[in-house]
Amino acid sequence: MNQRPRAGPIRWPRHGPNSGRGTNVRYRVFAGVALASCLAASVSAHADLLPGTYQLTSTVTIQGMSQPQTQTHDECIKGADAKDPAGHMLRQMSANGQCTVGHHSIDGGHLVADFTCSMQGHQTSGHLDVMFTDKTIDGSIAMEVAAAGQQAQHVTTVIKAMRKGDCS
Repeated sequence: MNQRPRAGPIRWPRHGPNSGRGTNVRYRVFAGVALASCLAASVSAHADLLPGTYQLTSTVTIQGMSQPQTQTHDECIKGADAKDPAGHMLRQMSANGQCTVGHHSIDGGHLVADFTCSMQGHQTSGHLDVMFTDKTIDGSIAMEVAAAGQQAQHVTTVIKAMRKGDCS
């Protein structure tokens, strides 16, 4: 993949159960979106996807927040990204040394992986389950995210991607 996903603006709730913990809420949304983008990129590299522009939508739901946060962006996926799919996935997940992939399996159009991450005082563990075809990616990431001294929160990210056409 030659283009990195660009995150759009996220509107944060001004009132509600997380209004006093804005930094942690922002981290959880950022972690969910960043991990979803990274994993979707990994899946796209594994899948026998047709090269082209894909519209990727990530919807992050955080325990205790009333509204999910959704981000959509286009990404050009070129054929060369499919050369070493499993290796590419593992490199994407552990590129910065902050995440480790545990059990994982890739069977046809189905990817399953367990992972743990440690970033900026937050500990994350989760499970990824993604199905893909030649033109689509559909999956979910379920994570438990905990800041030092705080109870873990459940974060779910739903990933959907569909081929729009050739890269421009």
